[in-house]
Amino acid sequence: FFVPVSMESPPSDDDFLLLKAPDNHQSSTAPLCSLRLAGGTATAITILTLVYAYFVAEIRPHTSFALQHTHVPTGPMHVPVATTPPAQPSQRPWPPAPTALRRGIKGSTAVGPHSAAATHPQEPLHAQPLSGTVRPRVPTARSMSIVGALALLFGLLPQAARWWNSKRDVAVHASDCQSQQSALALMATTGTVIRLFTDPVISAEHRVMRGYHPENQGRLDSIVELLQDSDLQSMGAEVLAPPADEPSLAAAREAAVLAHSEYFVDAIKNCSDQLKALKNAKGSGTEGQDLDGESYVTDATYDALLLAMSAWMAAANYALDTGHPGFALTRPPGHHAERETPMGFCIFNFGAATALHLLKNDPRVNRVAILDWDVHLGNGLVDILKDEPRARYVSLHQVPCYPYQGEELGEVGPHKNCRNIPVLALTTWEKGYKDLFFNHALPFLYDLEDTAWGKPDIVIVCAGFDANAADELAGVLLQPEDFKKMAQALRQHLGPDVPIALGLEGGYDYDATAESVRQTIEGLRL
Repeated sequence: FFVPVSMESPPSDDDFLLLKAPDNHQSSTAPLCSLRLAGGTATAITILTLVYAYFVAEIRPHTSFALQHTHVPTGPMHVPVATTPPAQPSQRPWPPAPTALRRGIKGSTAVGPHSAAATHPQEPLHAQPLSGTVRPRVPTARSMSIVGALALLFGLLPQAARWWNSKRDVAVHASDCQSQQSALALMATTGTVIRLFTDPVISAEHRVMRGYHPENQGRLDSIVELLQDSDLQSMGAEVLAPPADEPSLAAAREAAVLAHSEYFVDAIKNCSDQLKALKNAKGSGTEGQDLDGESYVTDATYDALLLAMSAWMAAANYALDTGHPGFALTRPPGHHAERETPMGFCIFNFGAATALHLLKNDPRVNRVAILDWDVHLGNGLVDILKDEPRARYVSLHQVPCYPYQGEELGEVGPHKNCRNIPVLALTTWEKGYKDLFFNHALPFLYDLEDTAWGKPDIVIVCAGFDANAADELAGVLLQPEDFKKMAQALRQHLGPDVPIALGLEGGYDYDATAESVRQTIEGLRL
């Protein structure tokens, strides 16, 4: 499986070690793994060790100075010792004078080059017997070497762990793949296997550097944490990293060009590359580039967008190949992005791009239906798909609300293939939403009496969860369990032979969004 991330800031290389598959491995089945390193603990131990070494070397000899002048008659042996009493701590010069390098040999003592007699020859001296039983607590060169070696050892522990785990990369991956195959075989006997695609480490780098933004990594982290705490096997679900090999990312870019344009995709890439070069030159993060007051580009945005596109396409391909639902848990969202315009936190329109990619490249797909239950209208899907008669799009969205379009019930576009279903604020499942979903949304996706359209070859769900009552960006009052009801109704309406692929859109209350995703997965089981 994977260890989820939950951090206020993106993880650094010191915090995580990604165990990736070999380059020749099919990455679409590569599990996402990350290993936490104890770098903070090693650093704390190193600091404490150095502080203790300084205490032994500088402070302790001064505090035990009085023990070195105990008068015990032992015989005629005398050594020159300063008669001036030791200075009090408040009077001692800083840094203190070097201390005497003595070896505590019973019955005798040696005077080193940094003794009191050597460093302060102006002080009057006279013979004073020194007890042969007192060993001054002064470190030797050997002891200090040991202390230094220990400090170095503790400081290098994270790097040693990194090296060791890199050597175990292939073995760990092979073990995870075997476990994954065993779990898949077991779940295949218990019901639907829903495959989830996510990579929270990559998407974490798409972030604003300062201030609060509602579309942040916490959205995805909360989902990942809840999934880890859930019994995925009993839910009939599994989690994989999205395909990240070169052919998959190239296909993701081609899909983005289908929904937008070569110029638009290259502009986002160039902006991200320029910010990456600036970050490398400065040695630190950059502020990013604001696009429309709501959407932004950072040095990592283009990579995160391609991987998210790859996840959406992988979810659709999995659904077509197996008949089981696929779910892309990615960020940022995409349904507001128009052909040439990023909007509302969205840059690439993943739902539209996946639909167009399937219609162009997959001979199994001749009709695609898209259901959008995000609380905001997916105006980008309308803009991109309104001229494509092989695609249908239906949206249940709050009015009035961003983007302040689609405020009348009915179809739009030259082919009347985009249906708006406006929902008023304070609508609940039982009081209004259920009726709209069953009587207006589901029939537009598939209706036995609509022979001109027929049955879609795949249904893509733009699964936003900001219609929750707890969400801060809208006023519809759904509960997480209502999304389970919608998922169940969708599968029952379409039947088992229509593949379903879902992708995460909005949803900005962490707990409500995470629980809604879990409920949706539960509802997708037949």
